[in-house]
Amino acid sequence: YYIVNQHCCREENITNIVTSGEVGATYYCVIPPASRGKNSSAVFAEFVPPLSCINSTVTVDNSATDADGDSLSYEFCNTYKGGDLDDIKPVAGHQPFTQTQYLQGFSFNDPLGDPIYSSINNAGLATFTTKKFGSFLIGVACHEWRNNQIINTVRREYSIDVGTKEYLFLWGPNPSTDILTLTVFNAEHPEIAIYNMEGRFLEHRALNPGTNTIDVSYYAKGIYLVKY
Repeated sequence: YYIVNQHCCREENITNIVTSGEVGATYYCVIPPASRGKNSSAVFAEFVPPLSCINSTVTVDNSATDADGDSLSYEFCNTYKGGDLDDIKPVAGHQPFTQTQYLQGFSFNDPLGDPIYSSINNAGLATFTTKKFGSFLIGVACHEWRNNQIINTVRREYSIDVGTKEYLFLWGPNPSTDILTLTVFNAEHPEIAIYNMEGRFLEHRALNPGTNTIDVSYYAKGIYLVKY
């Protein structure tokens, strides 16, 4: 059995994929037949999607744990398209899913545009050297091994935002249950993106210099990340 979630759309202005604001994403899990025996999926450690300045090195912990003690290995992997602007919440399809199309000069193995800028080791630690401005989509696969065979794979995706932040950004109250006030100084075209703690993109907002308000009353109780 497959459990599949497909929707639109990805965050706008992702630097390394085609028409990022017009294509969605696919997330799925596989429930294997009982004849394969019992298995618990590996679970990625929680993390905060990284921000980086240009010409810097950033390390992201993609390590996972496995309740069954299976061996784990890691690699960069492709992500998958989902809905689009004409069908935001499509009826979920089945494998093979359509792979995300990368712009020329990028790939899922070279998400920052050159193989020397991206690497991942046997412990799941990915190292990125940021030589270009932008927002870069990253896919990571964790494979479970038992008796020298891959028995399951879990995936995660996130983006690395690379740039220079030259403006002051203030917000409150924190925590907030209804209206969040954001004040921006020294910026012509400020913007924010909101993510949940799993790193999933929820909302993008273009802001105005000065004071802005956002209604957050429809968000479920929890912790959210605001990237600017």
